Order: sequence, then structure tokens, then C-alpha cells
Amino acid sequence: MTVKNEEQFRAWLREQSREVCTAIAVRAALRVLPLVCSVETGSERRERHVLSRFRLILISGVAAVGPTPDVRAAADATSHTAYAASFGSNPPYYRAYADDAANAAARAACAADAVGVAAHAANCAARAAADVADVPYPHDAAARAAADAADAPYPPDAAARAAAYADTALPVEPRRMLESRVQRLQAITDATEKLSKQDGRTWVLTEGGDWDFWSRWYERAMAGDPLPWDLQREVALIPEEIWKQGPEAVAERIAEIEADYLTRTTQLSEEVTLNPATGTFLVTPRPLENAPLISALLSRTEDALEDALLGSNGLRTDMRAVKTLQRTHQRYGNDPQRIELDYTSVAISLRRELKSHELAETEDNLALLEAVEEGALAIRAQHPEIAENRQRIAQQKLQEIDREDLELLQAAEPILVALSEGTMADDFARDIPQLINDATTPLPSSAPPLPGVDESMRIFHRTSRMKVLLNDESDKGEAILGKSNAALTEALARSAKTFDSPAVKTIRLAYLAKDTAVLLWKIVEIGLKLFGVL
Repeated sequence: MTVKNEEQFRAWLREQSREVCTAIAVRAALRVLPLVCSVETGSERRERHVLSRFRLILISGVAAVGPTPDVRAAADATSHTAYAASFGSNPPYYRAYADDAANAAARAACAADAVGVAAHAANCAARAAADVADVPYPHDAAARAAADAADAPYPPDAAARAAAYADTALPVEPRRMLESRVQRLQAITDATEKLSKQDGRTWVLTEGGDWDFWSRWYERAMAGDPLPWDLQREVALIPEEIWKQGPEAVAERIAEIEADYLTRTTQLSEEVTLNPATGTFLVTPRPLENAPLISALLSRTEDALEDALLGSNGLRTDMRAVKTLQRTHQRYGNDPQRIELDYTSVAISLRRELKSHELAETEDNLALLEAVEEGALAIRAQHPEIAENRQRIAQQKLQEIDREDLELLQAAEPILVALSEGTMADDFARDIPQLINDATTPLPSSAPPLPGVDESMRIFHRTSRMKVLLNDESDKGEAILGKSNAALTEALARSAKTFDSPAVKTIRLAYLAKDTAVLLWKIVEIGLKLFGVL
């Protein structure tokens, strides 16, 4: 149903989980959070007060996405602390309402009456918007009911309520709600422009320094592109004694958390150490695992490069890919991380030049590309930390797969199964649905690294190998299609019943033209985008 008033809003909330109610409250509180961000310059008390509002909303978002007992307990404790600290002050009404909206968001994460608290957060946001716009507000219940029935004689209040009600149309899943853009309120935008220019006050959202993290956090949250949830979780669980010390101590702890997070996120197969004699840092590659195998792969790539340069293949010594490979072999043969990064970069370059026909698809050029790609894969296979680093890159790409590409993969599944046998057919039947599921279903905050990367490695590596094998003999595509024509016809019919996108039409045309290589290339292209090659 379309939510138009508070009664309908509460009815909708009653059908949702506590986490969804919390997400709704967080979004309402975010809209009016800027109203508390103007601080008397030098007022430590006000700075700590603003910091507590940021903390309330951040921890509420974390609790909505990953409602673990420790996060809920922290939200509860933070809410009680913030509520107690609000006594004894006499802020403007709009700031008091904004404070209460933030506090309600945290209470929703742990309160039994999450529905009532979420509705209260939306109401507080509306009251704040109306008050800061300096418009008459009906405090009499009858007048208020008449105002609600008339639907917005008080525009700021109505706009804030409409924004909260509109949130009910978002996907009913906390993470996806909090990863959707938050509608800004014009009354808040107008008011904060004035507040940020007041003399003798500091606007913390542009102050930088101790407030830098919070500025990034707020803008990303409003844009529907929140900071990583596992990073936010670590900030939410900063010990109470550090929060009590104020913005500077919290900023120092957040800087430590972010540095540690970046180290974990970008794992490389190397060690950074400090040379005590010089006081400078240096990096040492970790030893090669299975050095004979890696050495053989490097030699193979060197030979393939030499063949491609000596033949009439269009490859020149001044090309970036050639210079990168020569430098890697000469200087970094014992550095697995550097080899993997450089080989991947060269694969990207070669793929693009082959696709644009700057390089011809000659046997030597294709052999060089294959040697480079297999060398990178071998490094990842022997060094788990390198594979994990590449996996994280692929995970990000996976979330960016176009809907049309997902349809193509789903439509191609029965065709690939029909083109395969034994374990390979079984894997296609299992891996493609898993990959599609990973691309469309949000992960819980406690999930391990994306499992779909293993599936995608198999899918796209195997289809690319199939494509390379078909390149060896021009008539193999027709031979393979003819070998299992009945199975392919049935598979094609299954795909056509469900999808009618341009990409799937390409699959049908490829089949009718007896060109298996074209069919496979459409799938390989998705893999190239996924792994950063296109």
C-alpha cells in the first residue's frame, strides 16, 4: 500500500522486523542531523554532545545491518548515556527534536517497542524541520489532526513526514534501505546554510581534523554509499572510556581502525619493515611458494614474449605491455605480488588491444596472453593472500554486473551445461546460479569474503579456455554444436522462454549461425569486466 499518514505508517512498521524499523529511524535522524552540527567555538561540552549524536546514528545503522548482541548492548548503553547528558541544557526546539531523533534511532535498535520508537524518530525529524523553518506549528491535537488531514499546510513538517513515509517503498531489507540515497529536506538545507556561517561557531561537517571521519560518514550515508559496514562496526564498538575523552581521542582511535582496516583489505604478499640503522621503511617480498613452478611459468612467458616480438604480430618493444613484462622478469622475478599485479595489468592491456584490433589475434599473441593469464592464476593459487586481494577486487566488480549480463549468464547456463560433460557440466549447473545469487543478494556484515569469486574463476576460466580451443580450428564450433544438437536446441528453448534481452538474442543468433566461439565470447566478456580486464 502507499503510506500517506502516520496511522498507515505505524501499520506498515508493525509488519516489519526490528532491524527494518531501526533503518527507518536512522534515515529519519540523518535528515535532521545537520541541525546539531553548529558548535560554539571552543566549547568542549557541545563538541562532545555533537559527537554523541553521530555515535547514536552510526551505531543504530550498524545494529540494523548486523544486530549482534554486542552491538545492541552498545546501542542501548549509548542511548542511555546520551539521554542522561541531554538534561540540564536548554537548546533551541529544532536542535532538541534533532537530538531526540538520533536518540530514538539508537533506542529502536534495542527497544521492545521498535515500531513506536521508529515512528517517534520520524515525528521528531518532522518537528525539527518545521521548527527550524520558523513556521507556525499546531500544538493543539485537533488543529494538528486537521493539519494532517489537509496534507501539508505546514510544508517543512509535511515534507519530512512524506520522506519518512516514502522510505517504506524501499526494498524491505535493512542493508538495502541504508544503501539507498536519503532524501534531503529543503528546510534543513536552508537552515544549515545559515547556521554554518554564524560567527563564533564551528561547523563540524566541514571542519576536518578530528571531524574528518564524521564528515565522510555523513555524506556517504546520505548518498546511499555508506562506509564499509565492518569498518563502521569497529567504530561503533570503540570503548566507552575513549568516547568520554572527546573528539580528539575518538579521532585517534578511528585513524588506527582505518589504517588496520586498509591493511586487511589490501593484503599483499610482502612485508613492510623498519630499518633501525637508517630509520626508513622497506618492503620485502615474501618468498615464492613452489618456486620451480613459478620459475617455469615465468620462463614460458619470456619465451612467448620473444616469439611474439620476433614474428609479424604487431607487438613492439616500445609498447607498455612489453616494457612491463621485461621489467618484471628482470627485476621482480622473486616478488610474487609484483608478478601478479604486473601480469594482470599486462593481461588488461593485451585484451583491450586485441579487442580493438590494434593487435591481431595471431597464434603468438594469443599464446602470450594465455601465458600471462595462467602465470597470474598460478601465483594466486600458490599465495592465498594474493588470491584474497584479487578476490576483493572481483567482489567489488561483481556488485557492478549489469542486469543484462546477469540475464545472459542465466540464459547461458543450460547451453554451457549442454556443451559440457561430467564434472564440468555439474559445475556450470551449480556455479552460475550461485554467482547470480551473490551478485543480487546483499551479504550479512559477518559474511566471509564473497564465495562467488571461486565460482566466477571456474566459469570464466573454463569458458575462456573453451574459446581458445575453438580458435585452434575454425570448424570445431560447428562440430561441437552438431554433436549435441538436440540438447542445445532444448537448452536454447528454455532460455528463450524466460529472457528476451539483446544479449540473449546474441546467444540465439550465435547458435543459429553455428558459431560457438561467438556464444562463448559473450560470456567471456562478462568475466573480463568482472576481473578488471575490460
